[in-house]
Amino acid sequence: LADAIQIASIIGYKKIVLVGVDLGSRGHFFDNNYSNQFHKTLPWISSALKLWRDDLIARDISVEIYNPNSMLNNILQVYDKKSFKNNRD
Repeated sequence: LADAIQIASIIGYKKIVLVGVDLGSRGHFFDNNYSNQFHKTLPWISSALKLWRDDLIARDISVEIYNPNSMLNNILQVYDKKSFKNNRD
């Protein structure tokens, strides 16, 4: 995740939306052993995002989460789905 955010910022993306990074469980949606325990990387990712936030804001880069139920919703803004524009028209 950290690498994806860094690469996106380096190549010039100004809005990075994290999809599928809910971190509310240790399993995956397709697993039979879905667990309600938060993902083991949550503490590290939370700390890293708090440290990077000011730097990203200074470079006019926003990192947002797609799922409002994500464990990161107290650190990152939730993406406004209404703002999505279909550029294929």
